[in-house]
Amino acid sequence: MNRTRLTLGFLTLMVAAAGVLAYLATTAKATTWTIATPSVTYASNSAQGGAATQTATIAAVANRMNYIEGFDITGGGATAASVIDVTITGLTNTLHYEVNILAGVTGPCNAQGGLFVRFPSPLPASATNTAINVVCPSFGAGNTNQAATIYGFTQ
Repeated sequence: MNRTRLTLGFLTLMVAAAGVLAYLATTAKATTWTIATPSVTYASNSAQGGAATQTATIAAVANRMNYIEGFDITGGGATAASVIDVTITGLTNTLHYEVNILAGVTGPCNAQGGLFVRFPSPLPASATNTAINVVCPSFGAGNTNQAATIYGFTQ
């Protein structure tokens, strides 16, 4: 009788295990997810002139997000020394960079020869279809050349 109970217990356990395995085999299917990501279009733009505001822009693109990776401000000095406020607009917050401009129209704009900024990771625009601008005000009277360049991409 004990042997019969042992056999019935073993059979019951085997049937239960087979049922669990059958359940797991039908519900545990591998699923492959494919996420389409838009292509990346690299962008750079420059604006140059003398004694006037220069704006370098990554233009807005419908249904795409712009990113800025860095920018450069270069040029010569001005008649009088000054400090200008270079701004980046189109981001969640406007960024400001103060740049010293040296006196002397034939020399560099500052001791470093310009302002060269590269971000450790790209900064996104505040929304899709939004341009990002680097706005460099005039270096001042007597300046004959200044330039603003922006680097980034659209995705």
